[in-house]
Amino acid sequence: MDGAGTSGAPTYVLYQLPGGFNTFLREGTQEQIDKIMAFRGTGKQMWNSAITEPGAGSDVGSLKTTYTRRNGKIYLNGSKCFITSSAYTPYIVVMARDGASPDKPVYTEWFVDMSKPGIKVTKLEKLGLRMDSCCEITFDDVELDEKDMFGREGNGFNRVKKSSTMNVSW
Repeated sequence: MDGAGTSGAPTYVLYQLPGGFNTFLREGTQEQIDKIMAFRGTGKQMWNSAITEPGAGSDVGSLKTTYTRRNGKIYLNGSKCFITSSAYTPYIVVMARDGASPDKPVYTEWFVDMSKPGIKVTKLEKLGLRMDSCCEITFDDVELDEKDMFGREGNGFNRVKKSSTMNVSW
């Protein structure tokens, strides 16, 4: 058990469970919640979120990943970087801006099944916390449906801001 403590496991549990899980229960649809709850008790990762981007870091206002509606579908394009715990996650919540609204950014989150075509996950080399992955994720015309929206359209920025404030105070 000492090995778990020195490897960073307690930090991982504290970081992933309280804030993130509550957010999922509050913002996710019943179908999305059921999908992640299917992993409960398996020891496998349930889900993760992806905000940070190359050139933008965690500055949500500078995000370049977009979602675009075409022919009744949504298409996700862009990349995320330094996404912790993303090598084996089955689902990821991705922050993206509306590609049809470049002058007035609309930020929305999408619940993405990581087995979809058009997703490439690349593990990044790092010095510490080797118990967990850190990856770059590229989305190339990943096809989504309206039901994959996480929370409400245009509420992504406010949701992240609220969660960040809660996590800092927690």
